[in-house]
Amino acid sequence: MGFTFGVGRQAPAFTLPATDGSTVSLSDYRGDWLPVLVFFAFDDPQVVERLRGFSAAAEALWGLRGQPVGIAVAAPEDLLRLEESSGGFSFPLLSDADGHVTRSYSATGGPGGEDAPLAVVVDRSGKMVWSGRHDQASAAAVLAAFRDIVR
Repeated sequence: MGFTFGVGRQAPAFTLPATDGSTVSLSDYRGDWLPVLVFFAFDDPQVVERLRGFSAAAEALWGLRGQPVGIAVAAPEDLLRLEESSGGFSFPLLSDADGHVTRSYSATGGPGGEDAPLAVVVDRSGKMVWSGRHDQASAAAVLAAFRDIVR
């Protein structure tokens, strides 16, 4: 089912620093991979568990030409510490230090003002084709939706 924000619209472009020192742009995936943008709250006590779920689902997503990409409002060094302390993840974590990308995807400001988890699938042309918030932004929900998308 998913969350319908932005579906059918062009995904907002971005270029952000990754924890490995590179920069990643949404356009890096255009025409080849379908990015699965995973917006997460850096200070969420369940963040490591959530990101591990996406690491576990990454191989299945790759087989379908999907690429998870984690994005958080946090400094690159904070995300690197999170990655190192958790044993690493199988996909890039990107720093949206000033929050502009997170805001452009409306990944902030849940009903109580909290940052709700959000996942967005972008197609090869750069359009948002699926989005899920809260429980619909889990790795299992995204993988199930992704399988429907690529059929």
